[in-house]
Amino acid sequence: MKSSTRPRLLNLSQLLDRIPDPFKWSVHNLVGHPLSEVCYLVGLRRAADWVHDATIPTHEPGQGRG
Repeated sequence: MKSSTRPRLLNLSQLLDRIPDPFKWSVHNLVGHPLSEVCYLVGLRRAADWVHDATIPTHEPGQGRG
């Protein structure tokens, strides 16, 4: 099997890590929460959980409310 010559895409947490610190939680709060809620309301529980968890930026344990 030949290896792909396309560059690997960054995963979501790597993209979030590139956002300036004051705005990292904004993506989670403004995009992650509403989108996960819509997924949950239409019966896509696993997708809702994934969207929520995938938009949590890298942080120190105990930082924030949860």
